[in-house]
Amino acid sequence: MPRVSRGQETLIDINDGINPITVFMSNQNHTFSASTTGTVLNRTGFESTVNAFVGQTQATQVSSLSANNKYTVSAAYYGTASGWGTPTITTVNNQAKLTIPSITDTATKDVIVRLTITVRNELGNDTTITTDVTLNIVQSGAGGVIVEMTTTGQAFRANESGTVTNDGTINPDVVMTISTQGTTGAISFATSINGAAFVGQSATGTGLGSIAAYDNDSSGTISSTGTLPTTQNDVERLLITRANFGNSRTMAIRVSGANGGLDTITLFRVDQGNTGEDAILVDITSNNGNIFVNSAGTAKTLTANVIDSGTGVAPSTAITFTWTRSGSGSVSAGNVRTTSSTDRTVIASGGVQATGTAFSNIIIGAEDVDSSEVFTCTVSVADS
Repeated sequence: MPRVSRGQETLIDINDGINPITVFMSNQNHTFSASTTGTVLNRTGFESTVNAFVGQTQATQVSSLSANNKYTVSAAYYGTASGWGTPTITTVNNQAKLTIPSITDTATKDVIVRLTITVRNELGNDTTITTDVTLNIVQSGAGGVIVEMTTTGQAFRANESGTVTNDGTINPDVVMTISTQGTTGAISFATSINGAAFVGQSATGTGLGSIAAYDNDSSGTISSTGTLPTTQNDVERLLITRANFGNSRTMAIRVSGANGGLDTITLFRVDQGNTGEDAILVDITSNNGNIFVNSAGTAKTLTANVIDSGTGVAPSTAITFTWTRSGSGSVSAGNVRTTSSTDRTVIASGGVQATGTAFSNIIIGAEDVDSSEVFTCTVSVADS
């Protein structure tokens, strides 16, 4: 994004940069109770709300992106979802809410709803994030199975470049506790990076998308490495490190039982606001002062001097100048016009607009100013 500054005498406009996108969800896991025949007793108690932020501004959910600080949400089942009604996104208090309008049978006891969330920031740029909601059915008298996960944290912080910082205080490793009810059968583990397909994890690892370590009880530090056990209760905690998450936008961790029971937790990357490049300074100088007497006097050359505050010298990239005037007598306020791009003498009409890389200065004669007037130069500097 180009840096912009304006000068009359000296005017500074600092580029504040781009605000980060953050998405949070409520109720990422929900269990429905069913009768002995498999009929779901109550499905009205479930809802999951999406909250999206552009910096500290809460974005508004819309059906189609047409303005900044807005977001859209679509929902679809990930994997098998026999008997579950189509997931629906509705708008409540300008936020997106996921509901399941109907469940006709219990052919599939555990399902994942994958949400695709696209947020448009204050500059009109779009960011897409995916996250999962896990839904389970427990049938009365039929040996219902539940797998449930809790976590010590759900976000890794990144700097303005999107790099997750290697700081154990700011970004501590994430510990996930697993609890089960009923007979799950063999336990399996899988992870998904940035909404891609889940990849099974059978052993610990230090790489992207891996599970760093596990613990078979909750009494001490997680230290076990090697093959991930598949027997119920042999894994009670998982460790996800910064290396496992990398610089991903999201990382989902799924634990499921062969006989039923499934839960997924999604970890997010939270980006620091981009502070932009160093500010640019514009100082407009005149070679012959700024006073005409009785509509006479030597012409004045106004020059826009541009300095990069980070280096103390002129920017090395292209500079675009746009001159405007406040209006003087019969000359209306608006864009300055000159004879040509090489003869930059200001004229009341005709000629060319004083906009472009050639217009670092303009020449103003006494005949073109019949009262006090302000000439302004807006400068745009391309990214380095």
